[in-house]
Amino acid sequence: MTQIDPKIADWQQNKHVVGMIEFSASASAADCFPYYALPAEATFIGLAEADALCLMNDGTLQVYDHEVENRVLCPVAQNQTVFISALKVLEAHFGKCVADESYDEDESAAVAVRQQCGEIAGGDDYAEFFSMMVGA
Repeated sequence: MTQIDPKIADWQQNKHVVGMIEFSASASAADCFPYYALPAEATFIGLAEADALCLMNDGTLQVYDHEVENRVLCPVAQNQTVFISALKVLEAHFGKCVADESYDEDESAAVAVRQQCGEIAGGDDYAEFFSMMVGA
């Protein structure tokens, strides 16, 4: 089992929310994600909407579908360090959306954030997750 980064552990303890992501204690997986038992190699760290956000034994992060048992919706990040960095960009984006309605409606801004977060997370393989997060 991969050790959870202290920043993510803090987010779990405080139930930190970034857009559609809500961090929760790993021990609460069965309560937060009651659909099926996650694979042994997946450590639950929170939800991305209704889907399980997990840290894998190899250090990568991915999302498990709540509708189809053991189906990976998409990879999230190469490791926790880049995931945290990408989430900081995502959080800043959502802050701008709240503060400025014209920015919120600017799809090119969302596309730029999706691309930036995907690159930070490890490249094209991770863009789908951030596309879901920003809706672009």
